[in-house]
Amino acid sequence: MMTLTEAARFFDNQLFTDSYGIDTFYGQVLAFADSTRSASSATRRILDVSPSVVIPTKRTVTESVSGNKYLISLKASDFFQGDEIRAKYPILPVYDQYSVRSIDQVLASTGGTTDAYMLPSYVRRNILADASDYAGSYEINFSSYYDVPQGHIIQGVGKYFRAREASRVDEVGFGVVEATELYEPLQTWTFQGKGTEYVPDTDSYTGPDPIPGVTCLVEHVSMDFQHEAMGYVKLEPGDRSISFLKSVVATAKVGDMIGAYRIESVTDHSTFWTVQGRRVA
Repeated sequence: MMTLTEAARFFDNQLFTDSYGIDTFYGQVLAFADSTRSASSATRRILDVSPSVVIPTKRTVTESVSGNKYLISLKASDFFQGDEIRAKYPILPVYDQYSVRSIDQVLASTGGTTDAYMLPSYVRRNILADASDYAGSYEINFSSYYDVPQGHIIQGVGKYFRAREASRVDEVGFGVVEATELYEPLQTWTFQGKGTEYVPDTDSYTGPDPIPGVTCLVEHVSMDFQHEAMGYVKLEPGDRSISFLKSVVATAKVGDMIGAYRIESVTDHSTFWTVQGRRVA
């Protein structure tokens, strides 16, 4: 005679593998009853497995036949006469891996998290109101295994996003962070220190040798500024927030040039500078 627990497991014929390892288990994918016609929740499904199944640490699995990858959220269990007969997890399909790095790690192209499966979902929310082509706002889902600190850069499939807040785990159990897309933020410019040595013959000042090939993270100034910070000057249209490593440019000061931008203020971030740049005509 088949027990209710055995009956619940009868259709567990889909093999799932840890996307970061070799552990496997069987289960079945069911429809998500509360699915909507828009946003990331429209693609959610339910993973139905035995209560004895151990979910992989990074909560990301691959379905062996289709190759589809899913994020796994929190468990909800079904019971019969006090016995747990099956476990159900909302799951979300994901397609691409992203890196999560601090600004200095992005500039150095090293460190941070480099293999997190994430799913950005576009939110039509006006972030910057001074241009017709405002920056896009996104909610990005990922495994609750990961944390995304505020201000970190999420990079993947040719896109860059800046986290506008610290990530959280939503009510379903997925990690989520609100982020703004950055357009071509990595630029390579030349740094030129302000002239400090007086030349009597020309009645002018000469600066130190230029530093070419400086990798810069360039953002709309509204993405990274502090009104209360000493040294910041009033923002003007066209101002940019420009970050570059101290290991490349040891000293940055007001009046120096980075690319076509004159430095108006400087913020010291220990391993890198963030300057308020104003374009010189």
